[in-house]
Amino acid sequence: MALAFADRRMALSEAERAELTRWSRRAKTAQFLALRAKIVLRCAEGGTNKETAAELGIAHATVNRWHSRSITLRLDGLTDEPRPGRPPSVCSVRSSHRRRLVG
Repeated sequence: MALAFADRRMALSEAERAELTRWSRRAKTAQFLALRAKIVLRCAEGGTNKETAAELGIAHATVNRWHSRSITLRLDGLTDEPRPGRPPSVCSVRSSHRRRLVG
C-alpha cells in the first residue's frame, strides 16, 4: 500500500541541510532554486505540503512537485531538466533582439 503523499517525510543529512539553507539565503542564487530549497527545508521540518504552500504563498501543486522530486532525486531533483529540442542559436537570439529594438 502506498503512503499518503503528506506522510512521506524527507530526512536531510547535515550537508544537504547546509546546502539548501545556503541556496535559500544567498542573494546570488537564482530565485527558482531558492524557492525550491525553501520548499524542501520546510517539508523536512515536518510541515505538510498544504502548510508549506500557504506559508510561502505558492500553489499546492508546486510544493507537491518539488517535494516529490527531492524525495526521489535528492538535491539533484531541484534543478531544471533539459528542455527538449534544439537550443537557440546565437543568430536567432540577435535577430529577435534587433527586432525588439527596431519595431
